Amino acid sequence: MGSTMEKALDRAADRARGDHTYQNRTGDLTLNTFAELKKDTANEAQVDLVMATDYASYLFEDGKTSFEEQADVAENELTAHFTSD
Repeated sequence: MGSTMEKALDRAADRARGDHTYQNRTGDLTLNTFAELKKDTANEAQVDLVMATDYASYLFEDGKTSFEEQADVAENELTAHFTSD
Protein backbone atom coordinates (compact mmCIF):
# COMPACT_ATOMS: atom_id res chain seq x y z
CA MET A 1 0.00 0.00 0.00
CA GLY A 2 2.73 2.49 0.97
CA SER A 3 4.70 2.03 -2.23
CA THR A 4 1.61 2.76 -4.34
CA MET A 5 1.03 5.90 -2.34
CA GLU A 6 4.67 6.92 -2.51
CA LYS A 7 4.73 6.50 -6.31
CA ALA A 8 1.62 8.67 -6.70
CA LEU A 9 3.17 11.39 -4.55
CA ASP A 10 6.51 11.08 -6.35
CA ARG A 11 4.62 11.85 -9.57
CA ALA A 12 2.94 14.81 -7.84
CA ALA A 13 6.33 16.10 -6.65
CA ASP A 14 7.71 15.75 -10.20
CA ARG A 15 4.78 17.76 -11.57
CA ALA A 16 5.14 20.42 -8.86
CA ARG A 17 8.87 20.75 -9.56
CA GLY A 18 8.18 21.25 -13.26
CA ASP A 19 5.06 23.42 -13.06
CA HIS A 20 5.77 26.66 -11.25
CA THR A 21 6.08 30.35 -11.99
CA TYR A 22 8.85 31.21 -9.55
CA GLN A 23 12.41 31.71 -10.76
CA ASN A 24 14.43 28.74 -9.56
CA ARG A 25 17.65 30.61 -8.78
CA THR A 26 19.32 28.17 -6.38
CA GLY A 27 17.58 24.87 -7.12
CA ASP A 28 16.93 24.41 -3.38
CA LEU A 29 13.17 24.19 -3.70
CA THR A 30 13.38 21.75 -6.61
CA LEU A 31 15.71 19.52 -4.60
CA ASN A 32 13.52 19.81 -1.51
CA THR A 33 10.16 18.92 -3.07
CA PHE A 34 9.61 15.21 -2.57
CA ALA A 35 7.39 12.40 -1.30
CA GLU A 36 8.27 10.95 2.08
CA LEU A 37 7.00 7.58 3.30
CA LYS A 38 6.21 7.99 7.02
CA LYS A 39 4.41 4.75 7.84
CA ASP A 40 3.73 1.51 5.96
CA THR A 41 2.03 -1.33 7.79
CA ALA A 42 -0.45 -3.98 6.73
CA ASN A 43 -3.35 -1.72 7.73
CA GLU A 44 -2.08 1.81 7.39
CA ALA A 45 0.24 3.93 5.29
CA GLN A 46 1.19 7.57 5.44
CA VAL A 47 3.08 9.42 2.76
CA ASP A 48 3.70 13.16 2.92
CA LEU A 49 4.28 15.45 -0.01
CA VAL A 50 6.96 17.84 1.24
CA MET A 51 8.21 21.24 0.11
CA ALA A 52 11.03 21.70 2.62
CA THR A 53 12.28 25.26 2.47
CA ASP A 54 11.72 28.24 4.74
CA TYR A 55 10.16 30.26 1.92
CA ALA A 56 7.71 27.68 0.53
CA SER A 57 4.79 29.41 2.26
CA TYR A 58 5.49 32.61 0.31
CA LEU A 59 5.21 30.68 -2.94
CA PHE A 60 1.87 29.24 -1.82
CA GLU A 61 0.54 32.65 -0.86
CA ASP A 62 1.61 34.20 -4.16
CA GLY A 63 0.25 31.32 -6.25
CA LYS A 64 3.68 30.62 -7.74
CA THR A 65 3.56 26.85 -7.25
CA SER A 66 1.10 24.13 -8.23
CA PHE A 67 2.13 22.07 -5.19
CA GLU A 68 -1.30 22.00 -3.54
CA GLU A 69 -3.05 21.22 -6.82
CA GLN A 70 -0.62 18.38 -7.48
CA ALA A 71 -1.26 16.99 -4.00
CA ASP A 72 -4.99 17.02 -4.79
CA VAL A 73 -4.36 15.16 -8.07
CA ALA A 74 -2.37 12.51 -6.19
CA GLU A 75 -5.10 12.19 -3.57
CA ASN A 76 -7.69 11.66 -6.31
CA GLU A 77 -5.48 9.05 -8.01
CA LEU A 78 -5.10 7.17 -4.74
CA THR A 79 -8.80 7.37 -3.91
CA ALA A 80 -9.60 5.92 -7.33
CA HIS A 81 -6.97 3.21 -6.92
CA PHE A 82 -8.03 2.07 -3.47
CA THR A 83 -11.78 2.24 -4.09
CA SER A 84 -11.81 0.46 -7.44
CA ASP A 85 -13.08 -3.11 -7.53
